Amino acid sequence: MFRSLALLLPALVPSWRFFQTIEASPRIEFAIHRPGECMSWQEFQPPPDRLSPLAALWRLFWSPGRNEALYLVSCAERIVIDDREHAKQEILNRIRASIVPEKLIDVVQYRITLVQRVGDRLEREVVYTSPIYAVRGS
Repeated sequence: MFRSLALLLPALVPSWRFFQTIEASPRIEFAIHRPGECMSWQEFQPPPDRLSPLAALWRLFWSPGRNEALYLVSCAERIVIDDREHAKQEILNRIRASIVPEKLIDVVQYRITLVQRVGDRLEREVVYTSPIYAVRGS
């Protein structure tokens, strides 16, 4: 009986030992270009600043937006680690789909930054910058 409980306990109580080290977190930023303006970078799908307790509880059970955000983080990690073309295209497709069509927007570019805490401040390092793409196109 105790042997069975000892085998079941690790499945019921999670272990956090799989976090060997805390690495820098990749962020995706994009910039759209309008004629006569400089490109300004903004974070793609930033997390909300605050969540109510009810919203946090709901997200435990239903969170397709967060699942997509985690998928994009995985794509960013693949680009940083081994420069995968499929991951680059996935991020570009998601950014293009999120841009509201305007006649004045011609091109889009994205970059991946690694954010890590150093002491009391956050440091950002740009590790990948995409080519400039047409907003609508292949």
